[in-house]
Amino acid sequence: MKIGLIEVCLQMNPDHRNRDEKLKKIGCEKKLYITLSNGKVDPHEIIQLVEMEMIRPGDVLIVSSFSIISHFNRLLEYLQLYGIYIQSVNNDFDLYHPQDSSLFFNHFSDKGF
Repeated sequence: MKIGLIEVCLQMNPDHRNRDEKLKKIGCEKKLYITLSNGKVDPHEIIQLVEMEMIRPGDVLIVSSFSIISHFNRLLEYLQLYGIYIQSVNNDFDLYHPQDSSLFFNHFSDKGF
């Protein structure tokens, strides 16, 4: 199932409807709202959603950008253990396909994602 993760601060943003439309076009069946702390998503919030089985193996999380998630590499490793994938609306690749995962690690992992 594709699940759209929407940052809470965007709920009040007039661009919120555009985000909903993008998620719908991508095929998101469910949306989960997550809070930002210092402009980033705390990975523990996503881990809690996995532990509560709101996100399950085989699901694909859709985020606005990989850069909004703090400690992204650690979260990615955790999600991969559970067979959960992650895509970005604003990046030209996703982390669902192996070739894109290696592209991410080769080019972005040293930039603090």
